Amino acid sequence: DLWVRLRLDAAANGGAWELSLKRRAPGEHTAAEEVAFGVTDVDAAEKLLGLLGAVLRREITKDRVTYVLRDVRFDLEFFSLIPPYLEIEGSSRRAVEWGLRVAGYTAEDVFRGESVFHHYGGDALPRVH
Repeated sequence: DLWVRLRLDAAANGGAWELSLKRRAPGEHTAAEEVAFGVTDVDAAEKLLGLLGAVLRREITKDRVTYVLRDVRFDLEFFSLIPPYLEIEGSSRRAVEWGLRVAGYTAEDVFRGESVFHHYGGDALPRVH
């Protein structure tokens, strides 16, 4: 799976746009290779994506609270259609497992499925264009 995301980080100084390209790592549902960079001209970025043949698949609004401890990032994510959830990212599998333990979870608590939206059912799926 390969996807592009153009997003506004409203918490950044006055809001900052970021363009990222993600590819799901082989054999891993939650792991992804990612390249991201800041965008200063969002209209040009949208036009570039269109010229490359990208189509808008979904538009999602969410709030996020982020904490970083060592090399582990803890994101509390809030969507209107599903309960809040915790996403833990790290520089390695070992770092993520450490983050799980620090947060009071084990590997058995980790959500593994198609997506958190599918987990909560059809009414929770973001609008797909």
